[in-house]
Amino acid sequence: MSSSFHPQTERLFLGLTRSECQAILLGLIATLAGIGLARFSFTPLLPQLILAGWFSSEQAFLLGAANLAGYFTGAVLSLFFARYFALVRLIQACLILILLSFLLSSQPHWPAPWMSWISPYSWFAGWRFIAGATGAMLVVLAPGYVLNQLRFEQRALGGSLVFTGVGVGALLSATLIPALVETSLSLTWQALAGLQAAITLVAFWLIQDLQRRTAPQPHTAASTAAQPIAPKTGVMLLVALVIVAYSFDALGFVPHTVFWMDYLVRDLAFSTQASSLQWILFGCGAMCGPFIAGILARNIGFHSALMWGFALKGTAIALPLLSSHPLSLSLSSFVVGLWVPGLVALTSGRVAELMGSLQHRQYWAYATAAFALAQAASGYLLSGLYQATQDYTLLFQLGSGCLFFGLLLLIISSITQRSQQHQPAPTP
Repeated sequence: MSSSFHPQTERLFLGLTRSECQAILLGLIATLAGIGLARFSFTPLLPQLILAGWFSSEQAFLLGAANLAGYFTGAVLSLFFARYFALVRLIQACLILILLSFLLSSQPHWPAPWMSWISPYSWFAGWRFIAGATGAMLVVLAPGYVLNQLRFEQRALGGSLVFTGVGVGALLSATLIPALVETSLSLTWQALAGLQAAITLVAFWLIQDLQRRTAPQPHTAASTAAQPIAPKTGVMLLVALVIVAYSFDALGFVPHTVFWMDYLVRDLAFSTQASSLQWILFGCGAMCGPFIAGILARNIGFHSALMWGFALKGTAIALPLLSSHPLSLSLSSFVVGLWVPGLVALTSGRVAELMGSLQHRQYWAYATAAFALAQAASGYLLSGLYQATQDYTLLFQLGSGCLFFGLLLLIISSITQRSQQHQPAPTP
């Protein structure tokens, strides 16, 4: 790596230079805003929107599904936008739009009277969709930007640290929202907007300082994929199995990330404080997830770590079916939270392992789009299923089943890879 790439060589943290630390912090902010706030802050807000009379239960669930639909759209469009705009400008635009999505959702009757032709539900659904779309773009594009700022030997560490933003956002949501929602639901939305404004300002400063410190780099998707290498058919099969398994992960954990708080509050009669504690445990798990995933990947490899993650997450999703004891629910919250970013980091690493660094962003975008499509479909399907049955038990059964089916696909992938490795080389 040339010295011009990192003009400052002092080590500040875990062998990282100042510029590398700044780049990782920017990526952490991106995942914090894109998933931790834009996505997960809605989970503890959902039952309050219903109880405060802002929306019916059906409308509130569909707002969550609109966020998931936006996430899919953003994942699909991310590479298209990256071909025509600098990544840092896209990151800045996404952060600003997430800020607006919070600020312009702080009144129950907006957009009346100045845009009375738009219903409050359509207004909220639109901003939930935008928050999901921009969140997905941050998740697809920001890690790639960060990796371009890191030395090769630091990319595994940096890629894991970036996803700790998911847990930080969930933890902030869990601690801020219950304290504020007792005062005012509008104030809660405004506080989220204030928090988003603060991290957006930090992100803008980091981008400016990084651009000043580092030599200009070709950060567009078009430039990084300038000379694609056609992957072998066997490798394509392996990566396809990983992506489909990742999609089933998306299907499976929706009950915990969309309906979990409502299940605790309205089905199990948990208080706001008790239910928020469960979401805090979810956030704590999410903060630990990338570190645990990184340790497992270094010791047993990305693929084996991925299989363990699917097995443990599937079991944790099923725990509410076995017991509603607070200890069982707490374990479920923590372990599912742990493997939300953990499986993201491991899947990203496995895709890079199979496809190589040059094609990682392209196939990671495909994986994110498949994940988002499955998540959006699951959001609408499970919302309708709950409205029809008024029973969360079936949702947890389906969620756990999806994780174990994903595990089966990963086992098939492992068997396929071993079979390919033992095939005799073709004769010339």
